[in-house]
Order: sequence, then structure tokens, then C-alpha cells
Amino acid sequence: MKPNEQSGDTFSPATGKYTRLRAVRPSDTQWLYELTTGSSVAHRWRLRGSSISPSGFDQFLWHDVQIQMIGEALSSGERAGLFQMFGHDPMSGFAHLSAIVPPHLMRRGWPFEALLLFVDLVFRSWDVRKLYLESPEFVAVDYAAGAGELLHEEGRLKAHYYWDDQFWDQRIFAIYRDTWRASRGDLIVHRTQESAYE
Repeated sequence: MKPNEQSGDTFSPATGKYTRLRAVRPSDTQWLYELTTGSSVAHRWRLRGSSISPSGFDQFLWHDVQIQMIGEALSSGERAGLFQMFGHDPMSGFAHLSAIVPPHLMRRGWPFEALLLFVDLVFRSWDVRKLYLESPEFVAVDYAAGAGELLHEEGRLKAHYYWDDQFWDQRIFAIYRDTWRASRGDLIVHRTQESAYE
């Protein structure tokens, strides 16, 4: 769904110590297109590095997405990435989470704060029990260990994902609403502080 078609535009953007969340704007489309189709991290996102026409990309960006936000730095307005909740199943109470961050910000702390703010926004605004995050092994190793108690591994698909001339396991994680509610403040503050902003 696109903005204003349903209730997605009624969510209040969240603000943290270093970042804020804001709605996706038409002016973001070219930046998002290049980030998700042509950058060195494009294969980590939902398109898996596939080419798509600009008009097709605009449709894909909003298809089956319940809410998506751009994270940006409070100090400069630099865009920190795109965060999406998609594939919501209201009967079973789960949805899927996707995130993509520009390559030069992958090891910085403040984009991670934006991701945590997005997770918090979802759990505060939607009746979701679980947020699922699926990644091939070579992506999961970058974040799974550091996420600690935030992520619960629920499955592993053996040799499921093909990339770089080999097959990789696909790991399936979930963020549980109850776990998040019990420790959301500590997670947002301490996890962000573990990586330097500057």
C-alpha cells in the first residue's frame, strides 16, 4: 500500500539520541533504487541484487508493506537506511522485518539505533507477536551474535541461498514482542552505545 491509502500515515515517527524515523518521500525513490539495486549491499535486501525497472521498483517498494520508514541522523539529516514491516499476518500475529543500510554506514552505531526505533514503533503500533528476519549465513554472522537476547533463532534452511558461487544456509530469526517489551529501553540505549556514533 502507498501512503495515505490506509492507516500507515498515522504513525508518529520516533526520535532517539542520534536518529529519527520519518516517512518515505518521493524524493527518496532514486536513492533507494540505487541503494537496493546497485550498491555493494544490494544482495542483502529483498531483491537479492536483481535488476528491476524504476517503475517496477516503485510498485515493489510498497507491495505488501504495512509500514516503512527512513532513518536519518538528527545532526545532519543523512539517511541511515530503509526499514520495513511487510507480510503481516493478523490472524497469526506475525510480520516480517527488512532493513538495508548504506555500505559506508554498516559498522556505525547510529543506523542501528534507527532500526531499534523502528522495531519499537512496530510493536507499539501493531498487534504483532513476532517480527521475523531471514538472512543467509554470510549476512547473519554480521548481526546475530551482537543482537544477543533480541533475536531468537527459530529455523535454518540448509543450503537454501545461492550467492558468490556457493549455497548458504538461510537462518530464520524472530524478535518476540514479550522480550522486546521487557527490555526495550535498555536495548535501545545500550546496544546503540556499544558502537561509536562518530
